[in-house]
Amino acid sequence: MAIVAAVVAFGVRLVALFALPQVPVAGDALFYEDIARQLVGHLPDPPYGGFYRGFGYPLFLAGLYWITTSYVAVRIVQALFWALAVGLAVAIAERLFGRGVAIAAAVLALLQLAALPHFLFLLAENVLVLELLAATAVLVFVLPSRPRLAAVAFGALLGAVALTHLGWQLFPLFGLPLLWSRRQ
Repeated sequence: MAIVAAVVAFGVRLVALFALPQVPVAGDALFYEDIARQLVGHLPDPPYGGFYRGFGYPLFLAGLYWITTSYVAVRIVQALFWALAVGLAVAIAERLFGRGVAIAAAVLALLQLAALPHFLFLLAENVLVLELLAATAVLVFVLPSRPRLAAVAFGALLGAVALTHLGWQLFPLFGLPLLWSRRQ
């Protein structure tokens, strides 16, 4: 079920990408774009401050720009991230609540039109949503059988979340009690 939902989500996003190939880089996206291109040396100036928004996403973009300068390639990677996020959401729903709720989660995730165009823009949420769902998946799938591995993976993902978007630094308050309750 989760794989089907992820494949459909990726397909829908690819169709949207080819329907809207020229989305301008503006606002927050321009900030992230400039920092990333400066980090990789595509712009002459060294990166300027402004990391108050978190520097994880500009570092992610810089890594992609180091491989390719294609804005379309970045959007395809972001579409893949959203597809993985949909798949994780459905897998988590199925594990916790059963097949019926997983189907409902898949339908809701695929019909959630407000989130659909995010991958077209250079926004931290394109990485943040996947990181948050991956952290939740660690608690659901790994914690019951491998608590130490779960603690390490969850901590690494929490660090990534905090670096990607500074507004999510309180996320550990939700996950740490779950880890604590499972300690041996």
